[in-house]
Amino acid sequence: MAAVTPPPANSLPGAFTYNGAAASYASTASNAATITVSGGDTVLQWGGTALAGGSIAAPSGVTTNSGFDIGTGATLTIANSATSTPASVLLSDQTGNPSQIYGSLSASGGTVAPSLFVANANGVIVGSSATITLPNGGGFIGENVNQASFASSVVASGTETGAVTISGGSTIDNSGYLLVAGNGNVNVGGFSGNAGTLSVVAGFNFTAAPNVAPNVLTAATNVSYSSAVLTLATTATVNAAGNVFLTGNTIAATLETVNGNLVNDGYATIAASSTIGGSFTNNGTATLGTALNVSGAATNNGTLNAAADVLTAGNIVNNGTYNGYNLKATSGTIVNNGSIIGTGAEGMNLTASATSGGGIVNAGTIKDFDSLALTATSGNISNTGTLQFTTGGGSLTVDAQSGNVTLDGSVLSGTTAVSKSNQLNGVSLTASGGMLNLGTMLYDIAGTSTLAGNSVQVSAGGLINSTGTLSVTADKGNVILWNGTTLAGNTVNVSAGSTGNLILAGQLGNSSTTNITVTAANIMAGANTIGAFNLATAGTTNLALDVYGNVVNQHGGTAAAINYAKYVPVNAGSGTGNVVNISLNPENAGSAVQYINLGVNGNATLINSGTATSPISIGSANGNNISSYPFGALTLQATGNIQIGTDTGYYFPGQLRFANVSALSYNSFTLGSGNITLDGSLSNAVTSQILGNGGISFLTKGLVSSTNGVTSNVITNTNAWINFPAGTGLAEVTNGSNTATSNPNYYGLVYKNGVFTTQLAGGSNTANKFNSVTMP
Repeated sequence: MAAVTPPPANSLPGAFTYNGAAASYASTASNAATITVSGGDTVLQWGGTALAGGSIAAPSGVTTNSGFDIGTGATLTIANSATSTPASVLLSDQTGNPSQIYGSLSASGGTVAPSLFVANANGVIVGSSATITLPNGGGFIGENVNQASFASSVVASGTETGAVTISGGSTIDNSGYLLVAGNGNVNVGGFSGNAGTLSVVAGFNFTAAPNVAPNVLTAATNVSYSSAVLTLATTATVNAAGNVFLTGNTIAATLETVNGNLVNDGYATIAASSTIGGSFTNNGTATLGTALNVSGAATNNGTLNAAADVLTAGNIVNNGTYNGYNLKATSGTIVNNGSIIGTGAEGMNLTASATSGGGIVNAGTIKDFDSLALTATSGNISNTGTLQFTTGGGSLTVDAQSGNVTLDGSVLSGTTAVSKSNQLNGVSLTASGGMLNLGTMLYDIAGTSTLAGNSVQVSAGGLINSTGTLSVTADKGNVILWNGTTLAGNTVNVSAGSTGNLILAGQLGNSSTTNITVTAANIMAGANTIGAFNLATAGTTNLALDVYGNVVNQHGGTAAAINYAKYVPVNAGSGTGNVVNISLNPENAGSAVQYINLGVNGNATLINSGTATSPISIGSANGNNISSYPFGALTLQATGNIQIGTDTGYYFPGQLRFANVSALSYNSFTLGSGNITLDGSLSNAVTSQILGNGGISFLTKGLVSSTNGVTSNVITNTNAWINFPAGTGLAEVTNGSNTATSNPNYYGLVYKNGVFTTQLAGGSNTANKFNSVTMP
């Protein structure tokens, strides 16, 4: 509404015409007057076409206005002279200017005091100095009211757009029913008064009667208006096609329909399930007694109390305090920059269900819940703030069904960070359509913890399941553990498929881990910081590497992949009875050259996990000459003992190097006191004419022996040597004792007349000799 000049102080309405019961107008002072009606339904009109009932002049001695205006300091009383007949009075202003009330307007007559309705198609203004007393109700209406239909009812056309403004600071004593309505702007500020029933209607056709909620008929389209609801401790029913602004101090509101926007700058209680067709902005304090559905954006900059019910909106932004535990965004994102506080005993659910562009961002605090589920149908989920569980033992589920997940920030249980003694009970982080990035430390005691995404990255912290299984899956990319991070569980399963890599600059497993399984294209430890596989130091543990490419670190510059400095560490048990079983499947490499380099702190047993076997055995022949075979290398060094094979032997198509070392080092190599044993036959033979570097090295201080009472044949390639450390005499001793009946015995391949056969190494077989090598 454009600014208008208030009426003069102490001024009163001027002459009017009327329909209905007889009316009179008399002054009681220069700034006070009484209009008396005699019961029934009466229309008093200022301006416009004269009504048939007659014309009433203004009393002498008072300052008057042409329309229904009451100046500051003036008092107008509408009285009912009938003692038993209720009266309803329509005060219709058709002068073309807004009606303004800055003084006092009251209805008198006790139980039959008239209900007063001020109607003006050009608007109604109740100023901040106004005092209005309506013991039997009434209303302020920014439209022309159908006078012919006025019979204890108000029928509005819904065509005019006069604004209605109830200014803050005004006083309205309404023991009955108060209607604030208009098809245009409706603004109700912070007024005070006795409790009653308030209805705010904007942008609709309606009918209404005293003490009866309005009957909303037809919604107008896109009528822009603003309505604010008030300081009264009343119950308000709000029907609006435009915008609603709640600017008062206290209101209990029933929102039937708001097709526009709702803004609260005061204190509001919304008691019933409500629908807002536009946006909802809370800058004050609002309490939701039940579910609130917002088609547009819901923004909380104040305090929003939602109890146990769901706040559903197109998108949700919380910059203040939200007390509740169910938020759902249907077409956009949920963004929390403030505090979302649950009840402590319930689960917290934040859901972004948009089919595109939805997501969840927490840069603030989400706290006081026993479980938390963040779900986004589309879009990303990100946490850089704080997630605070009520107590230990809660579950955390993050599920981005077609986006990324970034979990940074802090995760607390109670007032302290989660830890080995303060764990969660269930962790599932899933980025089905994107990258999962874990950047904080989590501890879990559930049966299975899950990290999954197209790719999985642990940039800081990690996840430790103290008693169960940790499952890590990258469907289309890499699994990356950066320096200082840890992923561990009693059992750890990591899968990057046949095309993704495991980048290991952090720690996989810990001292409680008994089983680690990795499926990946390659396992690459870091260049500057090298990670490790970690297993329990007592008993038998298992490391299964189902790798399609190489297992090496990126340290050592251009050093060959078989070099001692290129190992990936495996930390395991070294005492008697403590061993890590290492399973490899060379079949996965297919036609590719494969390099595997492992260094074990402890004892190790090497096991074939696939069905690969040597293409030739002792005494057999093979005429399948492969001109160019993908011949790689396997290096295994250990500070303890090394057992190769388990009864059925071991086969790997590549250069083999086994070493007992005193300590694992990237800068030096020193023999240790461990030993090497064979359980079954060992072969690296391929039916291809290898011209060099195709042999086997046993870098140990003692003779290689066979264990478990099985015969162990060692078979290497054409033109390949069997190497032992120089200065130990092992090459000479083994050469002198190698016979067909020795155990183990050593053979090399011979290619002649298109056929590969085996012959004892050493002696006259200079192509397959025992050789002493200088330590690297």
